[in-house]
Amino acid sequence: MKRLIFYIIISLCGALPTLAQDYTSKVKNTQAGWGGTGTYTAGSITCAEYYTDYHFYHNTFRQTVTGLPVGVYEAEVYFNASCAAWSCELVANDGDKGLTHFYMNDAEIDVPVYNIKAISSPTLHTISNIHVTDGTLRLGARNDREGANWHIVRLKRLTYLGPDAQSLYFQVSSLLREARAALTSCTSASHADALRSAIADAMEATPLTDVETLQALTSALQEATTASTAFESEKSTVLKGILASLEKFQTQWNNGTDAAPSLWEPLLSAVVNACIAKDSETDLEAMSNAKAALDEAMNIITNVAPAAVRPAKSTNAFTPDGRAVGPAYRGIVIEGGRKSFRP
Repeated sequence: MKRLIFYIIISLCGALPTLAQDYTSKVKNTQAGWGGTGTYTAGSITCAEYYTDYHFYHNTFRQTVTGLPVGVYEAEVYFNASCAAWSCELVANDGDKGLTHFYMNDAEIDVPVYNIKAISSPTLHTISNIHVTDGTLRLGARNDREGANWHIVRLKRLTYLGPDAQSLYFQVSSLLREARAALTSCTSASHADALRSAIADAMEATPLTDVETLQALTSALQEATTASTAFESEKSTVLKGILASLEKFQTQWNNGTDAAPSLWEPLLSAVVNACIAKDSETDLEAMSNAKAALDEAMNIITNVAPAAVRPAKSTNAFTPDGRAVGPAYRGIVIEGGRKSFRP
């Protein structure tokens, strides 16, 4: 409960954007940005244009904007749909509705299709109650039936009005999936506990939960998931380093790099420590230290000249320098061209 109160305080102190922010610049008002076929200037407004010389059905004229704060938006957009081909009268009457729509996520408007081939001034539409639940806004034209083969568009204004319960509730649902996925691959007990706690709190959310609580839940889920994912990424990087060093040790060992037992001892110790650290759930420092010790010991060993003579196969253990095997010298056996310590 204390953690939840803390996140509420953070949220109320400005962690989320202030209200009524302008995000118009996030939308690309260009031909390429909209995936158009050209540009068209209607009066003083230069719009992106999408034109085909035939009627198209279910085609789209669209773009996707990412990196937006979760919440509700309002927009003004210049948009016209026209039937500019020779067979317009066969599929659309002048002013027909229900053929073309302009959508922004779950909000959309029904745009009339006119049988015209030139536009002197684009029509300005207002779209309200646009909900962004995952930081992404998908916007564009959609044709439900044949009729329009020419569209022009330009976004005039995209305004963020603030967080709302509906968008935040959907965001919590999305973040829950990410947190559960992170928990599945989590190898750290402490990070797993944080994920379970955040997931349990979020499971209590309903569509009627207030905005402040939903903000706190999203913050908790994001923090737990980010921390666990970052830990697993760092662990993977460190573990790859240890495995590379162990592989180098094995290669040198099997290629016959020999040295006095006094030189082998730190290397063997480093190998043992590296193997233990490799299986550790949380001790990244132990992994890093083991790799450093392993690399240092390996550098010492590779600078020692190998013995001139060694058996191709041995049943009994031997030492590289010819001294007797005993408590101080574990000894080596060779089988199939590979060396190993005696049991």
